[in-house]
Amino acid sequence: MRSLKALAAAALLFAAPATAQTPLSIATGGTGGVYYPMGGGLAEIINTKVDGYTATAEVTGASVENMGLVASGDADLAIGLADTVYQAQTGTGRFEGQQLEMIRGIASLYANMIQIVTLADSGITTLDDLRGKRVSIGAPGSGTEVNAGQVLTAAGISYDDIDEQRLNFNETADALANGDIDAGFWSVGAPTSSILNLATTNAIHMIALTDDQIAAAQAAEPLFARTTLAGGVYQGVDEDMAVLGVPNVLVASSAMSDDLAYHDHQGDVREHRRSAGGASGGPADHDRFHPRCDADQAASRRAALLRGSRRDDPGPPASVTPFRGGAPAVLLLTVLSAPGHAETLVASRVADGRVLASAEIAEGAGWCVLWRHSVQGFEVADCYLNLAGRMVLDRSHLPDFAAGLDHIPGRGVQRSDGMGGYWIEDLDEPVPGNAYILRPGSMAVDHRLSIGARVISLSALAEHERVRISLTPEDAR
Repeated sequence: MRSLKALAAAALLFAAPATAQTPLSIATGGTGGVYYPMGGGLAEIINTKVDGYTATAEVTGASVENMGLVASGDADLAIGLADTVYQAQTGTGRFEGQQLEMIRGIASLYANMIQIVTLADSGITTLDDLRGKRVSIGAPGSGTEVNAGQVLTAAGISYDDIDEQRLNFNETADALANGDIDAGFWSVGAPTSSILNLATTNAIHMIALTDDQIAAAQAAEPLFARTTLAGGVYQGVDEDMAVLGVPNVLVASSAMSDDLAYHDHQGDVREHRRSAGGASGGPADHDRFHPRCDADQAASRRAALLRGSRRDDPGPPASVTPFRGGAPAVLLLTVLSAPGHAETLVASRVADGRVLASAEIAEGAGWCVLWRHSVQGFEVADCYLNLAGRMVLDRSHLPDFAAGLDHIPGRGVQRSDGMGGYWIEDLDEPVPGNAYILRPGSMAVDHRLSIGARVISLSALAEHERVRISLTPEDAR
């Protein structure tokens, strides 16, 4: 409760005197990941606690797309992984030759914590003990693999010193439980379900880094933030411990007024944060970029935002298989189905109401939104059902965890897909108002509606425009 109060106070950062409701857009990620419900929680706090403003979380292609939306003024706030935010602001990496100097970090929402796990009876207690051991360093090409390499190298440990295995999170947990490996790396928000599940069936030990190892890693990778993994998050991990993390950052444009970004009560906000047990001090100066701001408050902020995004349970869960097909895009899609009530799925452009795509969806039938992650480039699927006229998010496919893609414990069930990726199943989340706003990404992201054998590219029709995805009950037509 205290962290929720602190979050509400932090929302005052966006407040300014106003006589009319000023809309704010928050660029997030896919509906099945963590950025979208987190953005929804932030919007809820702004809508209920900040006079003069209304906020809406918008579905996007995640970090890289979000930086462009803020830079163009199409989004007021956005969430992104710190390395992407830094590259955008400095014109490096993926933003080589297209610097977005106006990008500013407001606060760190939560960190992808580097968690190094072994079994309690393994005899491994330190990072140096990994020499000669079988160690999972994450799925090939994943953020975990990158971070594991950075931490090991900074500590003077090379892959020649270990028997490295490249496994995803579920595979790593299973391999530990089965005795096939000795330790594994995770770079993800805490708690994460694969470690939670492992800890319920096996006594685990979380390997702590020394102060010197943390300092060496930060010297090699300045975007690493020192933060705290709270004791009690996992069974058997009873004490707080210092860990490294890569922050997920709330950003805005330097064009945002100081009155909007920092309320006159900034000192009161800091006091609320201190009273909530967080780090002292406020957000980064609006005139500079600082992706590591407020890193120690990441866990409480993540929990508070996600609590703010929860909605009522619509009933028992259902399942759906993702739809695939390569048919040419069409503007009117018809789904043949068994007799029964049907609703109309409509994708329409918000600016002028133009219908981009429309399809009849029978009771119990479903569809997916397919897109390529703007950082990793792999295909993500967020799948929905028509349940008694309600649009319900049923499951999501994540080829790997990346910026904005994470599993929130208690939000569906995480299962391996057998190909290195994950299904988050049984989400069973009704979409408020039977509609949400999507910002179709560039053609590199290519947001598509997949219904039956038909696929239509919304990016080709309305790239970076606001598109309303809605399910209209039969009796409302």
